[in-house]
Amino acid sequence: YQSSRTVNVATAGTLSSLIPESEVNNFEELVLTGQLNNDDLKFIREDLCSSNSGNVRILDMTHARLENDVPGMQALQFSHNLEEVKLPNTLKALGRNSFSDSGIKKIVIPKSVTEIGPDVFYWCDQLASIVVEDGNPIFDSRENCNAIIETATNTLRIGCRSTVVPSRVDEIGRSAFRGVQRLTSGD
Repeated sequence: YQSSRTVNVATAGTLSSLIPESEVNNFEELVLTGQLNNDDLKFIREDLCSSNSGNVRILDMTHARLENDVPGMQALQFSHNLEEVKLPNTLKALGRNSFSDSGIKKIVIPKSVTEIGPDVFYWCDQLASIVVEDGNPIFDSRENCNAIIETATNTLRIGCRSTVVPSRVDEIGRSAFRGVQRLTSGD
């Protein structure tokens, strides 16, 4: 058993061949580099982070490149064991339900992400930390608010159970807290 494993995926779609079935429960942190596609994300979701298989709790894809720089819909949905994700630093968008109903607790949105689909964190009851990387031209997470704010309109687009709505927010999006359980009000 090792706590961390680094894998370079030279050819997108081959991650499952680089981690033998006998080793899927042998590490809690997975660092990926190289080329990834939606087949690789499916393997992560179903074999490395599901409640039935795998122990991966931390997924670091910072230096990986995702095909077309956009994950498919439901990319890591139902990844119940997954707690922390570091997305590729070239990622352009997060698709609908990318992390819905997962165990994610902490995520950093890269400055390269300029599109976020609906219900990205739907039913992510454990999500408590959302940070948008400084320098993102579309979104921010000002004042350590634990939310995604559309900068140009001052609209809070996505929040979580620990979101604190900043004073400079003019609007809260219609589905900003959709599926969030255990919301508390501030004083």
